[in-house]
Amino acid sequence: MLHPPHPTLPEARPRPQPRPAGDHRPQVDPACAGCPQLLLLRALKRAGVAASGRLSCEPGRAPWLADAERGAARVVISAGPGEPGVAPEGPHRLERLGLLDAAQVEAGVTAALSRPGTTWLVAVAPCPLGLRRAVPLRVVEARCNRCGACLALGCPAIEDPGGEAMSIDRATCAGCSLCAPLCRGRALVR
Repeated sequence: MLHPPHPTLPEARPRPQPRPAGDHRPQVDPACAGCPQLLLLRALKRAGVAASGRLSCEPGRAPWLADAERGAARVVISAGPGEPGVAPEGPHRLERLGLLDAAQVEAGVTAALSRPGTTWLVAVAPCPLGLRRAVPLRVVEARCNRCGACLALGCPAIEDPGGEAMSIDRATCAGCSLCAPLCRGRALVR
């Protein structure tokens, strides 16, 4: 009796390592891939300040108002897809912060935290849900040194499956390239 050949089983995908819990960044929603607010959250973390508030796009939430302090400096941040409807009380400086370049975001947050008094940063960026997705990125495994700089962005498309290189879930990736400049090995490409 002849037996039909067994179909080839798909190769099991390694399970990603869980990201540490982040109080202010998306953990599940794949639509958050490509969110420019992730750069702002990364900059605050790198500046060593904890911020209170939530992302503006989370259901049932008002626009994101973050409050961070370092010494005599206080930074109030309004971030979201539209202009803020409220302003902080008392004397303050008002500055606009673009959210499409990691170095500029980090420099803006660092500068605001270095000045005494209150700085009101208005960070307006489009939500990736309303934008057309670009070609997803991929990891060139030979260039990836597993430094984890890409993971610091907190993007739900970037995973650490263990093994030789990081991984990008191409079905989730918005193709925004916010992560590419963070990669020291230049392993994140289209």
